[in-house]
Amino acid sequence: MKKSFKLSVITLMISKVLLLSGCTESEYQAQNCLLESTGEISSTISCATPDGTAFSADGTINEKDATEVTPIITYQDKGGVSGRIFASSYWANAQVCFDLNRNGLCDEGIEPIEYSDENGQYSFDSSLLASSIANKAPLLALSVQHEDDSEQVSQPLALYAPAPDNSTDHNINISVFTTLTMNEMVFNPNSLSSAEFARAQLLASSLVFGNDELLLGQDYIELADSELSIQANSISASLLLAQELAGSSNYLSHYKATAAVLDNMVQNNSYQVVVTEADIEAQSYLDNKVTASLSATAIVWGLAHDDESSVDVHVQQNLAVVASKYHNRLIVLDMSEDKPETLSLNLFAGSPTERYDIDAFTGASEQSVNQLLVTPDALNVLVSVEKYSGDSSELGVGLYRADLSNPHLITDKRFAEDSKNTTDFFSFSGLNHSAISYDGTYIALSGEDKQAKVLNVADFSVVQTVTFDSKVRAVALDNLGNTLFASLYGSRVGVAIVDINTGAELGFFATGSVYPRSYNVLADGNTIAWYLRDSKVLSIYDISTRAQPLLKKSWAVVKSIKDFKISADGTLAAIAMVDGRLELYAIEGEAKLIDVYQTEVDSDSLVNKPINSIAFVDNNKLVISIKNGVQVLDISSVTDEIDVQTWFELHRKP
Repeated sequence: MKKSFKLSVITLMISKVLLLSGCTESEYQAQNCLLESTGEISSTISCATPDGTAFSADGTINEKDATEVTPIITYQDKGGVSGRIFASSYWANAQVCFDLNRNGLCDEGIEPIEYSDENGQYSFDSSLLASSIANKAPLLALSVQHEDDSEQVSQPLALYAPAPDNSTDHNINISVFTTLTMNEMVFNPNSLSSAEFARAQLLASSLVFGNDELLLGQDYIELADSELSIQANSISASLLLAQELAGSSNYLSHYKATAAVLDNMVQNNSYQVVVTEADIEAQSYLDNKVTASLSATAIVWGLAHDDESSVDVHVQQNLAVVASKYHNRLIVLDMSEDKPETLSLNLFAGSPTERYDIDAFTGASEQSVNQLLVTPDALNVLVSVEKYSGDSSELGVGLYRADLSNPHLITDKRFAEDSKNTTDFFSFSGLNHSAISYDGTYIALSGEDKQAKVLNVADFSVVQTVTFDSKVRAVALDNLGNTLFASLYGSRVGVAIVDINTGAELGFFATGSVYPRSYNVLADGNTIAWYLRDSKVLSIYDISTRAQPLLKKSWAVVKSIKDFKISADGTLAAIAMVDGRLELYAIEGEAKLIDVYQTEVDSDSLVNKPINSIAFVDNNKLVISIKNGVQVLDISSVTDEIDVQTWFELHRKP
């Protein structure tokens, strides 16, 4: 049964199209804004309204709330992907981008972005599109936001188009029909990831959507076909109203709103529908094949010092160990249950003094734990201690071993107790970073003294020492411990690749003015991921040929990366930002955003608790370290085939 439509709702839909489609004076003269008859109500509304006016919800002219959109963009053919953006009319000043991270936003500075002129035309520089094309990033267009005298009054509204094949493709239009095609590629199990199948599904529907040319992006405004205009305008009004209802509660909400509109159009045999929030929430973004949920509350422990804060977390065999700087504690948690159990909170390599104070025994308490690594057998924790104060001595700075065989008790090690190298301590001044090989045989250390050392984990004996011409800020080992990757900062900035057996440098990968801050070598031994210091981009490289890393994929997040991890099976990437934001991606094929999560809100500051570090427990669980606690992200994979018939009955049956 078709839904009934009240006059006020239809008028509101009309006003949204008029206000948000980017009509200019010339467009008012050229065409009408049409809405299809719904049976009881038939509307043909002209765009030819006085300058600076707009319809309000009751159909009257409201001069105060109107915002005239004056195009400021001059079209320039930049040689790359180009086309037009239009719904019921051409979108002027629309933001258009390649949505590399599939988060439903155009991320300034980290994704290719352009703007449309008054005729909806846009053009990209082809030289900037290699990653977007390689990753099959869809095109996303966001309408201009309209403002009144004080604040924004509407969310940007979205249209999309499937990724073009080449960086120089022209006539790649973004319309309501390409938006429906893209929707089918991520919501309809009959046509996942296939634009061709998506168009076929739309054309075979009981309610036919345009034709194949329109679904490919044909300019129906230029065609001046009144029947197509009625259909396009009705779809446009339905989409824009639904997306405004969805708002910005979730960055994927406008995708779900579009899916809800398409379902309702087919179910009600009408291009003109009104959806509810329940309709939107019922949608499932099938293309990800993964869902995840973040624990509502954190597992927390008391602080031994006001300034104490977690700095690192590492997991092996369901044992998670958190390092806490200032009083230098190791917190051990059992991750085998749904709710982690805190097994112990052990003082380790600690100083009895307050922060910044000096004691005669240890030098300065500013020597502090900064990193830890749990060995694959979960019997040892390798703890890096660095120097935080220029006034403190190098006493006790280096790598410690903590016995984890009894996780309830870890023996405290004072700084000065280890003055010489032993099987439980290795002195390394200016220690910056450490990394363990996948099999747990070797550990690499990097330092401000322009050296990197590779040690045997079993006894801390030196396997190789490599001296560089620059400071070594971070390191990684391949899975067998044969190759060292070292982040250099100084006369060279980038990744030095070294044969550990010979100490010879195999190659150097320049990274501009900043160095990789952290690495993740995958279990296959031929893949490495890193992000550059203070950057928003995660990159994954093929290192089958060790000396020449080849970029496989890269994508950006909205803020600077604090930490990242890739699951053991290489299918998921989790990226943490310091403001408590976590993004989870499926990375088989191109990278696709699964969802965005926020840590719990701090009761004192009323902001989300910052993330210090993250670690996968297994492929189905991620632990997130905050100041004095952890939260858990539970991940579920859709392993069974989607029941297409059940999906059809739920989403498309009239």
